[in-house]
Amino acid sequence: MPLMFQGKIKGIKPKQFDNVKTHILQFIEDKPDGSFDTIQIKVSSDVPMTEFKKEQTVSVPVLLASMDNQIYYRIDAEVYKQQLARR
Repeated sequence: MPLMFQGKIKGIKPKQFDNVKTHILQFIEDKPDGSFDTIQIKVSSDVPMTEFKKEQTVSVPVLLASMDNQIYYRIDAEVYKQQLARR
């Protein structure tokens, strides 16, 4: 079973690296002390962006990577495509 992330999209940021277009879904996590953190999930070019809209609540399969004490998230494209095919 894949790791799932659920939240409301607060922003969608286009990004380009080596002529490959990707997007970043941005979420806000409220903390108990009244502050908040942002969570950014990379959407690779093989995931259809037509499925995502600002202020939409989504549940997406994610893969994690860790580097320099930071956690990076990206949508698991294969699992996501399987979910779309089942709809």
